[in-house]
Amino acid sequence: RPWFYKQKPECAPEWEHLDVTFTPWRQGITITANNTEHKPSILDTPKNVLRALATKYSVVLLRGFREDQDLDTLARHLGDILMWPTGSTLELKQDGAAGLASRSHEPMAFHYDGMFKRIPDSDVLGDVPLYQFFQCFSPYPDPESQFGRTMFVDTRRLLAALPVVDVDRLRGMRMTAKTAANIMYGSAELIHEIDLICRHPISGEEILRFHEPWAADRTDYQPTYITIRKKDSNATEEEHLVEQQWCFDTLVPLLYHQDFNYAHKWQKGDFVISDNYAQLHSRTPVPQTGREIKRIHLN
Repeated sequence: RPWFYKQKPECAPEWEHLDVTFTPWRQGITITANNTEHKPSILDTPKNVLRALATKYSVVLLRGFREDQDLDTLARHLGDILMWPTGSTLELKQDGAAGLASRSHEPMAFHYDGMFKRIPDSDVLGDVPLYQFFQCFSPYPDPESQFGRTMFVDTRRLLAALPVVDVDRLRGMRMTAKTAANIMYGSAELIHEIDLICRHPISGEEILRFHEPWAADRTDYQPTYITIRKKDSNATEEEHLVEQQWCFDTLVPLLYHQDFNYAHKWQKGDFVISDNYAQLHSRTPVPQTGREIKRIHLN
């Protein structure tokens, strides 16, 4: 009969052939390759474990891995690539291409990716990828600046910190997001509707589905208009407006609060896998050029 138990490192068997160090932190985990002369490849990593870590921790940061391999090849190792009209890869750099906010110098609203993407063989918008996969080719020129950072919020942690009565109130609300067409979506006005509180497709945990209000007074590129309504069909217009204002007043400050907001300072060679269901993300302003990151969506 066993009488002694010793905790083993998380996922140890799958990583035995790699010299890496795991460092969990508040809202993620960093995997650092220790051999700087013979860097391992993302292709050497156990993909199922990486995906599981992303679901558990929200953000997985890999540093010290090979940077010279095709990003699509690395992405296919991790999962199925979700294609966009513009291809598999979105280049995040400040060139103002196609009028996209992601290519501008502006900050961006907190959101989740895929909310305005059409579900295949459907007229419904909301083809949401499970994971985001990033590679940083060039960080923001001023490494100590707050500019050019990608901000992540694990909504599971945020909901867990709210009073139970507030979470129950959010469960009774539904969001409608509207934006204009652009090169990424290619249609007329786009409308996405969803309950504010949903279930994570893998873990079953409650998550927050929200887009920060981002009207024309916040951006010169792609305004997104957010409406919150009670799911109660008997609610009056006044009650809807009260709930909407409460929702904005409650959630938006928390998204920027240091207890929940992780602002990632990119380094050249960083790979990041993030759970696009568990978290919301945004970006600080990018006044200078030079920052270049590529992103692929995975299922």
